[in-house]
Amino acid sequence: ILPAAATGNVDVTANGSITARFGIDAENFGAGSTTVHTVGPVNVTSGNGVFALTAGGNVAVTTGAVTSTGNTAIIAQQTSAAGSGTLAITTNGAVSGTTGIAANNAGSGASTIIANSTVTGTSAEGILVTGAGAVTVTANDVITGATRGLSLTGGSGGSGNILVNGTGGFVGGTGDAANILNSGSGTITVNISGASSSTGGNGFIVRDTAAGTGISVTTGSVTALTAGKNGIDVQSQSLTGNVTEVANGNIQAGNAGMVAAILPAAATGNVDVTANGS
Repeated sequence: ILPAAATGNVDVTANGSITARFGIDAENFGAGSTTVHTVGPVNVTSGNGVFALTAGGNVAVTTGAVTSTGNTAIIAQQTSAAGSGTLAITTNGAVSGTTGIAANNAGSGASTIIANSTVTGTSAEGILVTGAGAVTVTANDVITGATRGLSLTGGSGGSGNILVNGTGGFVGGTGDAANILNSGSGTITVNISGASSSTGGNGFIVRDTAAGTGISVTTGSVTALTAGKNGIDVQSQSLTGNVTEVANGNIQAGNAGMVAAILPAAATGNVDVTANGS
């Protein structure tokens, strides 16, 4: 839908398989929503497997397996900074692309990504997500990137909690397994039970700003053996928030296994670290 004044919705359902240069392109430049639902596999070459866009409304993508050999597999965008539309991606099959999943919500609405199968970025991140508001990433399988497994920035519009959870794990190549930043006034909670690792980067890097209100990170095993790299590295700029780290698996690192810090001299928060590995 092209006119900015339009109010209609875009709804795409693909029950069968798609094999092409480009898979599905669903764009709504009006005030309405965009919904994409694929059941059969999507296999494309130089284009995106699924591209879904709104200019203020909700955008929702639910897929089975999606593969792009030459581009990002799944892209979802809400492009209006003044918009309150939510962004939601759920994958129920293996996803693979140069970037696996790329999501950007420029407005105040929440962003949610649920990966129920593997996600692979063959030349960049497994999952790359940016949200002006709250962001949730649920990884129920292994998320792998040639650079980072997960790159997440939330709260850039001023507020919003970040939640990263699931039974899976994150695997980085040249970058971190997971790199998480809250730019706003919310909390960060990480609760990942599977194994995570990086070949060339850190395990988990978690940061907030002075507006942050607390960080809690719970992981399974974490491996980051490159010299100078840390297993779990949590550093807070908050004046009031607490920092909690719990490792429920072995931590192996080229530098520090677990780093937990509240940096401001005037901070009143507490730091608690627990290592439950063997």
